[in-house]
Amino acid sequence: KILKDMIVKSRSFMGYDAPYVPGWDCHGLPIEHKVEQEIGKAGVKVDYKTFRQACRDYATKQIAGQKADFIRLGVMGEWEKPYLTMDPKVEAGIVRALGKIVAKGHLVRGFKPVYWSVVGQSALAEAEVEYQD
Repeated sequence: KILKDMIVKSRSFMGYDAPYVPGWDCHGLPIEHKVEQEIGKAGVKVDYKTFRQACRDYATKQIAGQKADFIRLGVMGEWEKPYLTMDPKVEAGIVRALGKIVAKGHLVRGFKPVYWSVVGQSALAEAEVEYQD
């Protein structure tokens, strides 16, 4: 993170338009797992709406802490306009993009599996899958 900041700062000082927009991926198994430890399993101990809101609240808290630390370290960025995957505008953009992909016929039913976490009861990202070689 600090190396990236040094590069952006140096380019900015050299006169280049090099804005840094901080961004956070606010979805995924680590957030869901932590919230599940705190309030229980969605659909079992709490309803899904409450669970999703708790995940959003947890992510917001983590973002605030990381943002404060980066600012304290002197990281320059557009802190008032971060990229957050949980922003409804971002989510809507993703759905619109997927709709365009489907409309153009680029999404087809194939043989690539979607891995499912039995523990987390959610789909796993490819990066979360560990293979035994």
